[in-house]
Amino acid sequence: MPLWWRTARLAGIGGLALGLCALAPGRPRPGADAAEHDGPIGELRYTVTDASLRGAREVAAGHVVLHVENSSARPHQVALWLVPRGRTRQVLMDSMRVTGRPPQGLIPFGGIGPLPAGQKGSMLMRLAPGEYIVYCTLNGTDGDAWFKHGVVAALDVTGESTLDLPYETAYGGIQITDARIAFGATIKTGDRRLMSEGMRRRGWIVAGQQSLQVESFAGPGHAMVLIKSNDPAQMARYAAWQDGRGGTPPNLVSGLPAVPPGQRVYLRVNLTPGGHILFCPIRHARTGLRGYETGEFTQFLVR
Repeated sequence: MPLWWRTARLAGIGGLALGLCALAPGRPRPGADAAEHDGPIGELRYTVTDASLRGAREVAAGHVVLHVENSSARPHQVALWLVPRGRTRQVLMDSMRVTGRPPQGLIPFGGIGPLPAGQKGSMLMRLAPGEYIVYCTLNGTDGDAWFKHGVVAALDVTGESTLDLPYETAYGGIQITDARIAFGATIKTGDRRLMSEGMRRRGWIVAGQQSLQVESFAGPGHAMVLIKSNDPAQMARYAAWQDGRGGTPPNLVSGLPAVPPGQRVYLRVNLTPGGHILFCPIRHARTGLRGYETGEFTQFLVR
């Protein structure tokens, strides 16, 4: 019996009846009350193909809405990575194209995906000033990373900005730790929203265009994939597809390819009725196990 299924049984997860809280039953107006943040919002747009990543090369620091359009016939995702001081971005990008391996030590600052072919996604985040490398972290059909084929770009974030977190009206909350992913409702407290998590109650959210508040209490090296499915075995199917052992991925919705540690971001998704699974597919360096195999997954229902 796989470790992830034993973990699920021990956690008392039967189908969708997870230890989660129910969301407020009122159906929110799609796109209503989109922002509760301070200061102006920048726009950062990218169009991704199998051979390019086209979009802005500069944006002001602070609140930024990232928009990604996947113009390919295959799934793609776009992740933003801050280059630490003392390292040269062009040298790192040249190495990526030659070796097909991502640089070590980059700082994750968010992103969108995996997005299905022809789909769009957006998210609200806050970017610190500095030099960034933006690239697709998925593997292509030949087994090489897409960034080796040219799906990579440089981004300069200019000006000054604190790392105060943005706030947006969200009707679903996600908390990520090094051991689990939790889904629940958000409750407004003062000028921010907190996620609340109940016990022995089904987690659900209304269908339509929604904003999901994602908070990370984990270290670097985490990602979040959202698929539409009731079957936890689809997490392993996704991993097999990424390893080149599966013909097609499961029913992809969206996700965060680079979860920013200690930060809050807002992923905007169009949800359709049915069961959904959130999970981390990244292998832990210490154990070699993928996040979902050690409990980093959760399920919720869209009505």
